[in-house]
Amino acid sequence: MTVRFPVITRMGNKLRPRNEEDRNAWFLTTSAFFMGLAMGGIVAFMPVFLARLGASTEILGIYNSVPGLLMGALLIPGSIFSERYANQVAVRCKVQAVKRVVQLICGILPFFFSSEPLIYALVVVWTLATLLDAFGTPAFTTVISRAVSPARRPRVNSVRWAVMAGAMAISSALCGWILDRIVFPTNYQVVFLGTVLLSLLDPLIYSRVRIEPFATLSRTSTMLKGGWGEFFKPIMQHKPFMRFVLRTAPFRLSLNIAVPLYSLFWVNELAATDTLIGFRGTVANFALVLGYLMWGRLAHRLGHRSLAVFGGAGAALYPLLTALVPSAVWIVPVALVWGLSVGGIDVGLFDMMLGYSTREMQPRFGAVWNMIGQLMIFLGPVVGVALADWVGIRGALTAAGIIQLASLALVIGLPRDC
Repeated sequence: MTVRFPVITRMGNKLRPRNEEDRNAWFLTTSAFFMGLAMGGIVAFMPVFLARLGASTEILGIYNSVPGLLMGALLIPGSIFSERYANQVAVRCKVQAVKRVVQLICGILPFFFSSEPLIYALVVVWTLATLLDAFGTPAFTTVISRAVSPARRPRVNSVRWAVMAGAMAISSALCGWILDRIVFPTNYQVVFLGTVLLSLLDPLIYSRVRIEPFATLSRTSTMLKGGWGEFFKPIMQHKPFMRFVLRTAPFRLSLNIAVPLYSLFWVNELAATDTLIGFRGTVANFALVLGYLMWGRLAHRLGHRSLAVFGGAGAALYPLLTALVPSAVWIVPVALVWGLSVGGIDVGLFDMMLGYSTREMQPRFGAVWNMIGQLMIFLGPVVGVALADWVGIRGALTAAGIIQLASLALVIGLPRDC
């Protein structure tokens, strides 16, 4: 007699790819898990490492802002590079593989440098690794827009980001535990090298995604002859996209104001241990998992604009509440607010950007969107550092939350959906 378990059977049917779209969704989601391991390891703890090495507010501001400025300048050449290749999946995979190799150098540098020289060396190498995204991001935008149908994309993206957040949660907890049990700075070398090596599985799995060839070589050649004006002309003429970019730019700026302040606040003012910082990352990312799944289900009911607005309002509470915490232990429950809110911003804005773009020029529109985002990543920390020098870190965190709430007024003025 065969015993059947209907729940398990239904879950198995959902996990089993039935067509190419299912297959693409599976590989996109699985690759995100290994990317999340690096994000919960080397990405999350690099600024903490710099703070423990004695990096100043200005150095952490440079660490957070300069890569954004340089990447923003390179995104247009990066999109030109991407448009020259029919296989957009391969472009993204090769760039990610090279980026991981460069990140490995960060785990090796403490063998050759110490103290202040190590701080500068890490900032330089990390910036080089980040700049590689200028060539992979346009290709990624094209792949995600074609790998699954527009109707299914919000759900796939929310699950993909949820899996990534889950991996970040696991990685943050384990890395924080390791960091407090191995002598400094060897502990950070172990975390950095281990998480980067595991993340090399991301491009390997991502390479299995299949989309139709992106045949734009002839158009790109014409565009190069016409100069930058020819590149930007179709974007400037597409008024819905330009309106969307201009209305969301202040909001995206506000999201980055407090970024360089958190690590300094945790380490210097709250004296938080690495275990506590890692546990805080775990709680934040498990909340992020729930948030992504929740916002993905609400996307069609509320519309993408409402997702961004509600998520942005919740995320604005995070710096405001952080500024009020009396001791280190409170950074853990406050992280829940961040985790539950950010998913609405990601799901809402990303799908709005794709909706306002033209399908045949996806790398180009994606490059401009990301270029503006990188400019905000540069300007935000500059504003945050200036505020901290003026009113202190707690005052700067409070100001960042207020600015973020105010900037949502422009987003509310967008159409309900694209």
